[in-house]
Order: sequence, then structure tokens, then C-alpha cells
Amino acid sequence: MELLDTLNAEEKKSKEVATVSTDEAFLEEADKEEESLLKEQIPHVYQSSWFLGYFKPQPVVFQWILTIFASIGGVLFGVDQSLISAVLLYMPQDLHLTSSQVSMVVGFPALGALVGSAIVPACNLATGRKGSLIITTILYTVGAILEADSHGFGTMLAGRMVIGVALGLEGGTVPMYIAECASRKKRGSLISIYQFMLQVGILLGYVVDAMFVNVSGNWRFMLGSSLFFSTLLGVGTVILPESPRWLVLTDRVTIAYSMWSKTKDLSQTDERKEFFEMKRKVLREHEESKKRSVWLDLFRIRRNFRAVFLGVMLMIIQEFSGINAISYYMGTLLHRSGFSSLDSVYWSMLPGFCGILGTLPPVLFMDRLGRRMMILAPMSVVIISLALCGFSFLISKENVSGRTALYMLGVCIYELFWSQGLGPVPWVILGEAFPAYLRNHGMAVGDFVTFVGNFITTYWFSDMAAAMTETGVFAGFFGGITFLGLLYCLLLMPETKDKTLEQLDEVFEMPTRELVIKNIESSKTAMNDLLHFRFGKALGW
Repeated sequence: MELLDTLNAEEKKSKEVATVSTDEAFLEEADKEEESLLKEQIPHVYQSSWFLGYFKPQPVVFQWILTIFASIGGVLFGVDQSLISAVLLYMPQDLHLTSSQVSMVVGFPALGALVGSAIVPACNLATGRKGSLIITTILYTVGAILEADSHGFGTMLAGRMVIGVALGLEGGTVPMYIAECASRKKRGSLISIYQFMLQVGILLGYVVDAMFVNVSGNWRFMLGSSLFFSTLLGVGTVILPESPRWLVLTDRVTIAYSMWSKTKDLSQTDERKEFFEMKRKVLREHEESKKRSVWLDLFRIRRNFRAVFLGVMLMIIQEFSGINAISYYMGTLLHRSGFSSLDSVYWSMLPGFCGILGTLPPVLFMDRLGRRMMILAPMSVVIISLALCGFSFLISKENVSGRTALYMLGVCIYELFWSQGLGPVPWVILGEAFPAYLRNHGMAVGDFVTFVGNFITTYWFSDMAAAMTETGVFAGFFGGITFLGLLYCLLLMPETKDKTLEQLDEVFEMPTRELVIKNIESSKTAMNDLLHFRFGKALGW
């Protein structure tokens, strides 16, 4: 026995020595490559962003600046969700729309978003992440003009569809761009900024509705306000640098290294090492992908299939938890619960504010608590809040105060906890789960599924409410799917925190049976720690 222990110890020591010597050889080679890159003189080394030529913040600061500007697209996403809430109270009468046409105006942007999702890979490969955001800005601007100036159903629907294409392209680009530029220790929190800005956009949409509700032609001003936010996105896009991983992919390694040095602290060995590991892996995978169909790699390589299946499931759970139906029909649902049309517009701001508060924990603690903790705990409360929303419609219409109070309580709790977990975590996972050469394609699939769910839950919401009643839709349909989603995440969702994008291969190569066992054990340990008041240990602090 002692001999066996001695042999195991020697074997472990030899592996450690081999690892150290391998790392030293790698770093020595990386030093030579770095020296070669620094000698190359490129006249426009800051061509990816003129902003960097004049303002050179610390890497951590610049990561936040980059994330905030890129996430302005999330503001537009949120604004579109909430603006339509009050617009639906006034626009259908002015344009003489039927109930079927109203459903199309609400639901068809999701069909446009499917087109936007489909062009994510081609657009990101051809024009880069920055170029895709410029195209998104143009689409948002054109769509907003068509909506605000529409005098009939056709023009309104065209504007909504164009906005939808922008939503799809932006949703598939921004989280991926942030993931590729962020450091591994802050990646979760930085991608969560996108969800935070989306919630800011939702609140701003309700605020804009309240600002123009008493103005003649109010809904035109509401929809036209998107032009202000698309202008902000355009300014932000000019400032943004290009993703280093895309620059490496397009054989602009020197510029990529320059961009990397702006967002990473190269005095840290790990940060320097990550660049050269990333470079080699990206180029190797790119060369290998030329020999076969890249799309098929998503499904025939087990590691990639696990990633895409997880991304698809998370997006299904996110969309069928009812968020878009609640946001798009906020004014209508408040009106049905007992509020007047005017009060519905004003009270819509309260859930929007709760949504912003809810996004603060993931921004601050995502990378400390982990993705699993961040999604599992809030989902339980989301299920309860959906039940409260549904049961509020069982209260007699004569009891207006009780009916409206219970609905507002339910929807505020829903927004507060949905935006903590189901909002940011699926986008974080999508942005980091795929290898570099498949990241465009994986994001496109997740984005596509998102807007299929968006379309189903918004276009058919009125029919679903008529068939199942509001109580059945909220407590039964949305609540039931969220409960099944909770079980799925508990058993089959891996933890991805504190790893580089390249190191995540190991996570998704883990066999499903082993993952389930690991998740059950970690859940038991966390529950035991909570029951014994070891909160710090349970939260991983």
C-alpha cells in the first residue's frame, strides 16, 4: 500500500514537472512571437477604433466602457418591447386595425428577427462584430421612421419587420462580442450588462410612453423616439474596437494583439498566455473547418451538440416563461386587471423599474456566485409570481383594488427575479459556450430559437388567453414550463464561471451522466450548507 502511494505521488510530481516545463516552453515561444508582433509597424494600428488613439484607459475600465457602448443595442431591444405596450392602446383605432392585424403588428417583428438571426454568421464573418452593429443601427433607424410615419397597416408592418431584423442581428452579436473581449473573471458580469441595459430600455420605453401619452398623435412620438436611441448606438459603434478573435480569424494578428492589450493586463502571465493560446486555437479550428461543413459540426461533434442543446433549452425556458407577452401587453393586461388606459401607461413604469433592480445582482455577483446559482434561485420565485399574476384575474372585476393590487404585486416580483436569472444567464451561456469558429453559428441558433419563442408567445397570446384564460396562461402554461425548466437547469446545466473561452471545451466534453451526478452532489452540498447556516460556503464566497 505504501509502495502504491509512493508511486502515485511520484507520478503526480512528474506530471506537475511536465506541465511546468510545457508552460515554460510555451511562454518562451510566446515571448518570441510577441517580440515579433511588437516590431511590426502598422500605420493604422488603431484603425479598429479611432477612440483608442486619443483615450487610453486602464484595461478593466476599458472593458466596462466597451461593454456599455455595445449594450446600447440592448436599450433599443428593451425600448421596442415596452413602447408597443402603450401604442396598442391608441394606434389600432387611428389606423383602423382589426384584432388579427394588431396581433401581427405585435408578433411579426419576431419573424423579422428570425431573418436577422439567420444572417448573424455570414454578417459577423464578413463585416466583423463592429460591422454587424453598424448594420443594426441602420436597420433600427429605417424601421423607426417607417413606424412613426405609417398611415396604414402595410407601412406599420414593414417598419415592425425591419426593426425585427435589427433585433435578431443585434441579439446574436452583442453578447458574443462582449464575451470575446472580456477577461474570464469578469465575463459573466460584463455580459449581464447587456441584460441590464435591456431592462433600462424597457423602463425608458414606459417613460417615453408616459411623456407622450397626452400629446396629439401620441403613438407616433412614442415609436419615433427609437431614433434617439439608434443615434446613441451609432455613436457608440464608432467608438468600439473590433473583437481580437475576429481580427485573428481574418489574419490581422498584430492589430488583434494591440486590441487585446487595451482590454487585458499583459503584466499578468495568464492574460498574455491566453492571447497566444486563443490565436493558435482559432487559426487551427478555422483551417480544420475549411475541410468540412461548419454547420454540421454543431450537431455531429458531441462537445458542440451539448453546447447548442443547452443554449436552445435555456432560450426556450427564457421565452416561454412569459417575459415578452408580459412586456408587450403590459398596458393591455393592466387595463384588463382594472386600470384605466391612462393609469395603465403610468403604472407600467413600476415593473420596468423592478426589472432594472433585478439586473444588479448578476452584474455584481455573476462571476462569484456562478451561472447555476444565478439562475436556479430566482426561477423558484418566478414560478410563484406567475401564479400570483394568474390568480389575480380570478378576483371579481367589481373588486378593482384587490384585482389590480395582486396583479401589480405579481408582475413586480416577476420582473425583479426574472431579470436576475432567466434574463442574463442564457445570454451569458450562449456567448461563451461555443468554440471560436462556431461562435457565430451557435449564437445564430440560440438567437433564432429566442425569436421563435417570442413570436409564439406574442402573436398567439390573445388566442391563448381566450382559450385558457389569463389564469391558465400565467399560472398553468408559463408557470408550468418554468418549473420544468428549473428541473432541467438543476440537473443538466454545467457551471462555466472562471474559465477562459478555450478552457470551456473541457466542461462540455463531460459525459451527461457524469454532469448529472456532479450537479446533484453540488446541489446537495449547497442545500446542506444553507440548512446549517453556512451561507458563505453555499454561495461559493
